[in-house]
Amino acid sequence: MLEDYIKQLKPLVLKIFSQDSSGHDISHLERTMNIALLLQKYEGGDRIVIGISAFLHE
Repeated sequence: MLEDYIKQLKPLVLKIFSQDSSGHDISHLERTMNIALLLQKYEGGDRIVIGISAFLHE
């Protein structure tokens, strides 16, 4: 389910950050999301909300 949302959001995020040179690119967003999901696995919480929030945190 989360993967479906990320698949839909990724093209929009790529477009928004296409001109960004600060290092906050798609790989940064994916790393942040993966770390957040690792924490969620141990601490709990809504996986979809946490994953999308981390992915869109910029």
